[in-house]
Amino acid sequence: MKKGLWIILALTVALTGCGQKKTDLTQTDAANILPNVDYVAQGMEMLREKKIPEAIQSFNYAVRQDPKNPEKYLFVSDVYTRMKYYQGAIDVLRAGTAAAPQNGDLFFRLSLTYYLRDEAGDLANAEAAVGQCLQIFLEQKNKDKFELAHALYQDIKKKQIK
Repeated sequence: MKKGLWIILALTVALTGCGQKKTDLTQTDAANILPNVDYVAQGMEMLREKKIPEAIQSFNYAVRQDPKNPEKYLFVSDVYTRMKYYQGAIDVLRAGTAAAPQNGDLFFRLSLTYYLRDEAGDLANAEAAVGQCLQIFLEQKNKDKFELAHALYQDIKKKQIK
């Protein structure tokens, strides 16, 4: 079922384009977030219906609904990255690293997103974020994730030299 949703997401993004602006959450919007609504599912439905701004707003609501849950930040950033909306992914991941500063996966994804976007200053930001995740994975003694992050670090360094 999840695999089918990702296929639908990919097709939706391909058919609708990626240059959409995000819908920002304002303070008044925060009062509209309901505790029992599955905003991720709602956002996926909006994507299927090609309602990109509404989908983005639902994903923002999902994060705001459960701000301590790193998985929501990762999921929403993944959706943004697949849409090539890198700034949205970066914003979500930066918020996630602030909410869960010991989550190496958030820092890894932040580093990778900067690396993929590749604008001025992004390689330095990617290097800083991957440094954070390397430290976290080392402290957690997570060898597999450490090695993956180290490979990204090496790619960042190679790209900086070019």
